[in-house]
Amino acid sequence: MHLIDTSSWIDYFKSTGNPDIRDQVAQLLTRNEASWCEMVFLELQGSPNSKQSVAISLLEPVLPHFAINQGCWKHAHQLARLTKTKGKPVPNTDALIYATALHHGLRVFHNDKHFNWLDDVTGHAIAERLLPS
Repeated sequence: MHLIDTSSWIDYFKSTGNPDIRDQVAQLLTRNEASWCEMVFLELQGSPNSKQSVAISLLEPVLPHFAINQGCWKHAHQLARLTKTKGKPVPNTDALIYATALHHGLRVFHNDKHFNWLDDVTGHAIAERLLPS
C-alpha cells in the first residue's frame, strides 16, 4: 500500500498537472494501492479548486486512510528535531505524513524533496518520488 502525499494528489487533480504523475497515481488507484492519512486530507481540503474539492469528497469515503496515532505524533516530533539538527529541516506536515507511513508500513509517493531528505536522515527507504518516466 502507498500513502500518496499531497504534492502528488495536487498533480493528479490538476488538468495541467504532470501527466506522468497523474498516470502513476491513477494506476495506484486502479490497483487499490493508494491511500492517504488525515494530514493529507486536511491539506487537500484547503484547495480553492472546486473540481478538486468534488473529487476529494468522492474519494474520501472509499479511499483507505491510515490513522495518525500517538506513536505517529511522537515519531514526527523526533523527525522534525532530527532533520533540523542535521541541517535539513522539513515542514512539520511532511514529518507527520512520513512518520504515519513508517508506522503503518507504507511507502510514500510524492513530488516533494523533503521525503527524500527524511529517507536520508533516517536511513529508511520508503519515499518514492513520482518522476516522469
